[in-house]
Amino acid sequence: MPWQRWLVLVPPHLGFNISHMALLTSVSLSYSANGKELLSVSIVGSKEPAIATVIQEVELIAQRPLELELVSTTKVPRALPRIEKDFPGFQCRDGIYYGGDYLSSPSVQGALKSGRLIAQELIKLRT
Repeated sequence: MPWQRWLVLVPPHLGFNISHMALLTSVSLSYSANGKELLSVSIVGSKEPAIATVIQEVELIAQRPLELELVSTTKVPRALPRIEKDFPGFQCRDGIYYGGDYLSSPSVQGALKSGRLIAQELIKLRT
């Protein structure tokens, strides 16, 4: 059974090492040099599980045994800033509102959340 087009986000509370998986060849078959399907698996943080453990997790998430082969591993140190505390989402200094992912969470979602919070604050001030 061939893989379908998919991206899997794995919630941290499930306890997997894997953060997300993406089937790259669903975007373009040319990503694979040998015509086989190419799956990207991301692990966030300092965890370095054994390859066998990662393969077991992929198979568990896929709910079937797979013939997986490690093609390469890439480590990206400091890909995102570490957020140690809860940020308010924006700052206001001298009447100027500052927003961005660095004030919320290091992601597109964090940037959008920051902008939304600023908009909500400005609406609240107008009423």
